[in-house]
Amino acid sequence: MSTPPLGYAFIPHKGFPELGYEALHVYVYDQPTGEHFDPCRVFCTVAEEHRGHLSLRKLHIEHPWNDKDIHHLCAGRIIVEDHKGKRVEAFTWGGEAHIEKNDAFTRCIFRTPVPMLVFDPNDQTEDALISEFEALLARRRAAWEPRLEEFEHHLASADPKTLFAAATLTLHTHLQEYPPVGRSTAYWKMRSWTEEALERLKKGGWGAGRIPALEEVL
Repeated sequence: MSTPPLGYAFIPHKGFPELGYEALHVYVYDQPTGEHFDPCRVFCTVAEEHRGHLSLRKLHIEHPWNDKDIHHLCAGRIIVEDHKGKRVEAFTWGGEAHIEKNDAFTRCIFRTPVPMLVFDPNDQTEDALISEFEALLARRRAAWEPRLEEFEHHLASADPKTLFAAATLTLHTHLQEYPPVGRSTAYWKMRSWTEEALERLKKGGWGAGRIPALEEVL
């Protein structure tokens, strides 16, 4: 009897290997195999177009799958839940979601051009980074009230690389303004992460003055 595919796997980012992942593969089963973490459902945010306007949709993936095979993945969390209620969560700036049908399972491939972050109980740095980035998005969303449909359109239309660069620069600037008394170990790890990300972006052509303000993107 062949061994079923692993429940999920993160693929390190080629351009930013120290900063995150470029893909997440998930195998969704309707019945647990008992061989590993057995995903039974996946949640993510995708874009849908209606009359030329993009809106956000919460996608709920289970096996068997009867919806579209390819979706425009938007910034936000990807949540993988197993049959015991345990979760694996990641944060992405957008990309593509490919969903492949199979008799035994449904395979999901989430790809992103910029680092995907993962909640890690053993490393609070990434958890803190995700919380900071989600707070930035929440503040931009609040700035669009009551025109939230326009915010969703801008978020769904945003280029993941541009959104990542703008948010990273905004967070780096914010961290520099922290009072010295608030500069904990987690603070310095986040600051080191943002500095490394900005240096990688600079080498990729995003030098001084090339990164837009987050308010220009959203």
